[in-house]
Parts: sequence; C-alpha cells; structure tokens
Amino acid sequence: MIVEGLLLDVDYAEEEVPSPRLYLKTREGVRTVLDQGFDLSFYLTAEDPHRLAKMASKVEVVEKGQPLSPKRVEVVGKKKLGREEEVLRVFLHSPRHLTPLRHALRELPGVKEFYGFDLPPARQYLIERGLFPLEGVRVEVEERGGERRAVGPPQFLPGYQQELEVMSFDIEVYNPAGIPRSDRDPVIMISLAAPGGFRKVITWKAEGEVPDFVEVVGSEREMMRRFVEIVREREVDLLLGYNTDFFDFPYLRERARRLGVELELGRGGEGAKTRRRKFATATRLPGRLHVDVYAMVSFLATIGAIRLIHYTLEDVYRYVLGKEKPDFEMGGIARAWEEGGESFRRLLEYSLSDAEATLELGLSFLPLFRELTRLVGQTLFDVSRMTPGQLVEWLLIREAFGRDELVPPRPRGEEYEERLEETYAGGYVMEPKRGLHE
Repeated sequence: MIVEGLLLDVDYAEEEVPSPRLYLKTREGVRTVLDQGFDLSFYLTAEDPHRLAKMASKVEVVEKGQPLSPKRVEVVGKKKLGREEEVLRVFLHSPRHLTPLRHALRELPGVKEFYGFDLPPARQYLIERGLFPLEGVRVEVEERGGERRAVGPPQFLPGYQQELEVMSFDIEVYNPAGIPRSDRDPVIMISLAAPGGFRKVITWKAEGEVPDFVEVVGSEREMMRRFVEIVREREVDLLLGYNTDFFDFPYLRERARRLGVELELGRGGEGAKTRRRKFATATRLPGRLHVDVYAMVSFLATIGAIRLIHYTLEDVYRYVLGKEKPDFEMGGIARAWEEGGESFRRLLEYSLSDAEATLELGLSFLPLFRELTRLVGQTLFDVSRMTPGQLVEWLLIREAFGRDELVPPRPRGEEYEERLEETYAGGYVMEPKRGLHE
C-alpha cells in the first residue's frame, strides 16, 4: 500500500526495535509510519581504519545489566574539510546505546576523533533520508500488528499540499498572592480560537448568564480534560500559544500532575513531553506541532524585524497588526473570579482575546516560518525555537551531508572557552552623524 502525506513531525518510537516514526497528514487523516529500515550511526577517524573496524565490531559493554554492541561497523569514504579520508561508520541498535558505546570505543588504540554523535536522532534521520517537514512524503507500507511499517525508504514528494488544522490557546490562573503558585492556585480558564470562527472559553464557574462563547464545566480537573478532548476532536495539527513554553504548559503540567489528569495532547493518546533547553523548557506534543508565538517574536526581534521595549502580547499585537485588544490588570484576576459580576464578564472577554490575538499573530508569522522549515529541513517545532545562528548551522549540516563532509561536534569545555577568547579585527564601523534623526 502506498501512503502519501504532508510530513508533520518525526520522532523515535520506543518499540521493540526503536525506529523513526513519521506523522503524515493524508487526505484521509493523520497516519503514522515506522521506518525500521533506518539505522542511526556516527563516525570516527582512526590511524588504521580497517584494523580498528575489526576491533570495534567486537566491542561489548554492559549497561544496566544489558549487553550492548554495535549493529555493524563499516569503513566508508568521507571528506574532512574537503579532503578524502577513510573513516569508520558505527551503526546502532538504539539511540540509547550511543553514549556507552562511544565511551567504550574511545578506549580502543588508534582512535582519533568522533563525528556526528551529537546530532539528535530525529534530525539526523530527516537529513539522511532527504525529507523536509511540511512537504510531501511518499512511502510504501505494510500493516503488521496494527502498525504501518515502511517497506522501503520514504521518498520526498515535492508539491504535495494539505491544509493544517490550527488552534490557539491561553490560560488564566487564580493569583490571590500576585504571582501564581502552581502547587495551590488553580487554572480558572482555558481560552481557544481557530480559523473559521471557532471561539471558546472553558471555565468551571458559572456566574449568572454567561456569553455564548463560554462553556462551563464542573471543576478544574474537568476543564483540563475538556481541553484535551477538544484538541483531539478538532484533529489539531498546529497548536499556538504565547509564552506557553515558559508559563502555560509548565503550569498546566504541574496542575495536571496534582489533579491526576493525563495531558494526552499528542496523537495516539501520547502525553505532552518536556524537553529541557539551556534556559527554558519546550513542550512537545507527538504528532502535533506546538509553536510558541513568543519564540517567533523573539527570533524576529533578534534579526531586527520587530523593535519594542516590552514584548507582551498586547504590545506585539499592536505593533505587528495595528490592533488593540482588551487588557486586564493581573492583580484584578483573583478579585474578578471571587466577586463575579461585570468584572468576571470582562475577564472572560479578556481571556478569549488572548487566544484570538495569539491566533492572528501566529497565522501572520506562519508563512515565514514554514519557508524556514522547508529551507533548513527541520520540524516547525524546532525551527520556530532556533536562533539565526542555529538555523544557519542546521542548513550547513544538511549541506555537509550532501557533500559527504564530516560534521564536527560542537565545541565543549576548554575548546569552547578558547573560542570565546578569540577576537577578530578588520570590521568597518561608520562614524555616526551628530544630531537627532527621525
């Protein structure tokens, strides 16, 4: 059977045989395909590659009582800064085997340098298979045990089109102490918006006659479950938020944990997964694209496309789209929730306006970030969170693979410190003219 679809997302399925899993949006819905024919690998240089290959193929380490060894080891031709060189390519049974095997191989005599070991598995897969997220994929599959497995390598299918199902969300939190405390202060509203006029605020307090866009449930726990239900009912492909990496999702996860709610927002009933980054976290929803519009704004601010003192949702909405939205004092949220009346109604409208503004901003930025996704060849989830330097880096990594060039690892430790100390001279700085300029 042939499956054609738009590539939404890629991850590694923790099956008996760990394999890349593709989420393809077909005309019949989203389908998952396991590519068990792909083997993760890394490279190493050696004084005598053929001799070392024999030793490396026999390496075995024990990790948590389980023996680990390379799936296979090959001597291949690659380029190192343009020069042809024979190197070892070490294939793995699982991404989890990479670190212990690399440490064991480092102890072998004649080993020089390792390459490609620090590339995230899903990103390496996209590059090596020549696939581009949000572009078409054509793959022959067979169904076994309720799973679709690729018979051969998936093929890039240019020109394939499918509309994404987009929805935005925002939360409001009870904050009697000013700063919300996730261990005790509940989420009181979740607002949603989608193209085509879908507007909704889910809350668990009924105060007289509520507006048509409000859905009242029995508790905070029921509100979270209803949120998950709507995401799944609407088959959302792209979930937008504003500052959701830093606030909304961390807060929701903690409240859900305390209430015993599973945030099964990924496809196939999978839960939200947190990925730690240097100074923050990013929440991934397997099979769906969670995009924090604030990260898009940060990127645009970095390249000088947006220049503001503050990057609140209200400020960015006004600057980019020239529109105003209702505002609400943070200190008044708890009082409005407690007292009800007109202030409670205003809070409902404010909550909805956050989701609406996020949706409008996200849709206005989406064409640019889709093009960056196609250019760089990584998922929209990753690309929307990359710095300009990281975008260039991943573009070069894909280009290097196409030229059979070894990709050096990122600098660490002393090498990193040494690079920081390097300076360059020779730039031209224009002398500014004195005075005020408009």
